[in-house]
Amino acid sequence: MTLNGKRARHSELGRRQRQTGSDAWDAFAPTRDRHRDWTNAIALPVTQWLVDAVAVQPGETVLELAAGAGDVGFAIHRRLRPAVRLISSDVSPAVVEVARRAAAELGLNGIEFRMLDALALDMLSASVDAVVCRWGFMLMEDPAAALRETARVLRPGGRLAFSVWGDPARNPWTTIDAEVCAHVGYEPETTSTGPGGILALSDPDELRAMVHASGFVVRRVEKVPVILPYSDVKDYIAHEIEQPGRRGDFFRGLAFGKRAQASQLASSLLEPYSADLGYLVPGETLNVLAAHN
Repeated sequence: MTLNGKRARHSELGRRQRQTGSDAWDAFAPTRDRHRDWTNAIALPVTQWLVDAVAVQPGETVLELAAGAGDVGFAIHRRLRPAVRLISSDVSPAVVEVARRAAAELGLNGIEFRMLDALALDMLSASVDAVVCRWGFMLMEDPAAALRETARVLRPGGRLAFSVWGDPARNPWTTIDAEVCAHVGYEPETTSTGPGGILALSDPDELRAMVHASGFVVRRVEKVPVILPYSDVKDYIAHEIEQPGRRGDFFRGLAFGKRAQASQLASSLLEPYSADLGYLVPGETLNVLAAHN
């Protein structure tokens, strides 16, 4: 396939992703706004790892993909402002606005906010020095294509630092919600380890091979533990199950008896992680630092 043919294919994939996925992420934007502090606190060790690993220097341009509320890019910006150019991007216009509002609340100026599809980036080749992405690549329709696009916009020697969720056995917060949903009859369109699933890139060897095949030299892959706190079972369900989208709609539509069954099972599965103020559920990410050839 020619280069133009590949770009056309990626553009078509991106168009389909916007049609099928952007509406869901737009719907998710209020949740991101509401849970911004909670997510930022959980992700702090991951964010710090990414910021330190990518090592942005004064005068460089850094792009954050699937930025959500913009936490990673903002951390870089705070460290180096005004000597860094930050482009904070997401495929969802509503989520981009979440990041824009967050920056205003934090008093951060001079940031460029853009709606960008990682599968077909509307950017010049070799136009950025560093790319960061926290918990985004695994949710994309074609993460390998997104990685190749990332390589395209990076200058030679440019760095990519990103994080995805790791071993399912080390992430019970997501395996519990899958078990609860299955118990009440929910049939997902894809599994958590399937394409676009939260654990789609959880195998470190496969992840390393994909990054390498996309035009990068993998510098290191590290596991970073996190803790997810929930005040009670209702809080867990609100964070992990009753989200915008098909699963959340299904769960909200359940009869009272079925919802009670789900809550009872969730309570039982969460019991090993009981703490004084609710539950502290462990998680583990795979963090990657790579350099563009």
